[in-house]
Amino acid sequence: MRIKNLLIHRATLLIPGQQIGTDPYGRPTYGPPSTKSIECRMDRQQVRVSVDEEGRDVITSFVLFIGPDEKIDQNMRIYNVIDEKGNTVVFGTFDIEEIFPAYGRRNLHHYEVNVSRGDVAYTDPIENPVIQTEVVTFAGKDTGDGDETRKIYFGLTEDE
Repeated sequence: MRIKNLLIHRATLLIPGQQIGTDPYGRPTYGPPSTKSIECRMDRQQVRVSVDEEGRDVITSFVLFIGPDEKIDQNMRIYNVIDEKGNTVVFGTFDIEEIFPAYGRRNLHHYEVNVSRGDVAYTDPIENPVIQTEVVTFAGKDTGDGDETRKIYFGLTEDE
């Protein structure tokens, strides 16, 4: 079966900038990142919940299918996954965990890329570092019996 027929989504691939020099302290400096739009298919694979003394973390893992002609590595990130009508398929910026080439009888058929995101704060690394904020209300022991409202910015909280 042709893989092109199954790639029903589009995503933006964030390619990190190249090293352009060093700063006065000898640390590498990088140029601006670039983006590339790719055809893909995003399927949810697993949802894990981790609870500890710091709170509850939800980690959602996905598998991204891409064609054999695309070049991808683990330093890149995936965001803005949309369908053919421009509807958002899944919010978030995804880190690439593993890349598996899948072969047909004679040559490379497609890549299966395991990606994950740690929270639901959607960020567009090029346009705006914070796209979506969420206001959550919770009852905390530190605040007495009342509720406290906080805004979540890309995993960080700030009291209102």
